[in-house]
Amino acid sequence: MLKCKSFTLIELVTSVSIFAIVTIVVLSIYSTIITKHRAAVETQMVNDNIRYAMEVMSRDIEEGRIRALMDKDEDTGKYTTLAINLSSKNPGSECSSNVEDCLKYHFDMNENQLEVKTKDEPNCDFSKTDGEEGDCPAITSSNVIVEDLSFYIDDSIAGNDDRQPRTTIVIKAKAKNEKTGISGITLQKTIDQKDLVNEYVGKVKIIDIREGTDSCGGYDDAYADRGGHIWTEQDKLFVGYYYDALNDVNYYMDTGMRFANVDISLPSQIIRASIKFVSKFDDGGNDVNTVLVGENADNPGCFGNYDDFDSRRNNTTAANVDWTGIEAWTKNETYYTPDISPILKEIIGQSYWNKGDSIVIFWKDNGSSQNAFRRPYSYEGNSDYAPILHIEYTE
Repeated sequence: MLKCKSFTLIELVTSVSIFAIVTIVVLSIYSTIITKHRAAVETQMVNDNIRYAMEVMSRDIEEGRIRALMDKDEDTGKYTTLAINLSSKNPGSECSSNVEDCLKYHFDMNENQLEVKTKDEPNCDFSKTDGEEGDCPAITSSNVIVEDLSFYIDDSIAGNDDRQPRTTIVIKAKAKNEKTGISGITLQKTIDQKDLVNEYVGKVKIIDIREGTDSCGGYDDAYADRGGHIWTEQDKLFVGYYYDALNDVNYYMDTGMRFANVDISLPSQIIRASIKFVSKFDDGGNDVNTVLVGENADNPGCFGNYDDFDSRRNNTTAANVDWTGIEAWTKNETYYTPDISPILKEIIGQSYWNKGDSIVIFWKDNGSSQNAFRRPYSYEGNSDYAPILHIEYTE
């Protein structure tokens, strides 16, 4: 008869101990594997995000041209905002918010994201938070915290029409819900200095003509309503819709500006043109809708009385440029019109045009809502802030 042999207490304790040790080892290995997998996933997510952002910015720098450098840290020499003009037809553009094909990349230190302004959303606001109406779109995921974005650029040739500066981009980021402590990544890429190749390189000439610098005195500019009133020799210009509640009168204001001695002769080709304004006031309220048009006249002279102004603002070029949805202006800030080269091309293409003639541009209200207006400096208000006609052309 067989006898059943049972485990002794010592054997049982030993077996349980061995099993526990093996279990702890296995669980430890499993935990390590899970941690490393999670770290790999977090790292890959961060890596994919900032590599995408890096490639997008690098491509735009390589295909376009750096036009503006902003928000420089004088201690480190780095910039947090970079503006790029992608248009080969407008190589001299200053890349204002109204310039077509202009990009602005910005590091939002509050939201820890990389944001961009494009021609599709030129009026978005970098200062607004994520999800707020009017905020600029981000090109990095909300799951990723961008800790630092730096542009290091050779300032001496940035924006030069013949050379693109050597540019280094540095991005440091980590996962937002970081649990492993090892997902932070820093990427750096340098875009070498290069020659800019397009049909205008080395040929573009630029002239800037400040309104009010000729012999017209205070009659180089004027603004008028459409009911018989004109204002000359003022310290400001005025365009938009002003309602005088005291007298219950509506004023639809138009401004005229004369730029003297435009030193361009045929067969010059105008590439781009714009007018630079500096706001004299904090003008908010509703958006302003305007149109820009040129006076169709042989070497137009100084402004006179209301009848003179009124007849001239109705004798204009067929070419016109809408400038609509003009948002609030801030005192002493700079603003640019859209490209008005079609207007100048028509004027300079006329048989009456001679090198050194004057050009008059009218800036007219075009359906602004009540009490929506903009008031830049005139020459009499501040000669340094007077409107400037900026023209890029080839001969």
